Amino acid sequence: MDFMDEYAEVMNKYTEVEVYNGFKRGYTGLSITYGFALRDMLWLEDGVYCFDEEERGKVRRGGVFNSPSIDLAQKVMLNYTVSILRHALGFEWLGLPIEEDELPSGWSMERNRHLEYVSLKGPDNIKLEFNTGEARYCVPLAWLYDVSPSELLRARTCFLTVAHCFGDGLGVRMFDESLMCMSINDVRKYIGLRK
Repeated sequence: MDFMDEYAEVMNKYTEVEVYNGFKRGYTGLSITYGFALRDMLWLEDGVYCFDEEERGKVRRGGVFNSPSIDLAQKVMLNYTVSILRHALGFEWLGLPIEEDELPSGWSMERNRHLEYVSLKGPDNIKLEFNTGEARYCVPLAWLYDVSPSELLRARTCFLTVAHCFGDGLGVRMFDESLMCMSINDVRKYIGLRK
């Protein structure tokens, strides 16, 4: 749950959204408030971590994405909200592939009988389990399979352009390991230098 603290600290300091980490205080959720009646939530429900927008004070059961893996749910949340942070830092938009035909080589998606996406299968019998109705939430997970949420937060706040992550457009990773290994304090210093 350390990532939740890092995420809340960076978002609260550099953006105009309010992130409240309820997990830290014994509750079962994290909220990202953009303004009056506009909020995203990450919460624990029936043993799975869920992510969705809150509408009229409520969230749908299971959210738009859910997984027994907190790491997968955190990566989806971060991918969904990081453009706000990058904009606040003056960086360009940094997108990832989101269509099923943009999966890295060796990866495939499975659907259930309701046509929901339920897992990604990768090389060496890798299987990422989740439930979502949209490919845009799960395709990036294949690209980010071996990147932790903390590393992703650091990379997304330090890289100026998409070329720093996906140099040739074919998915050849070009993550700068020195940036990904930075502590959150080093990231703050780096951001301060860039502003």
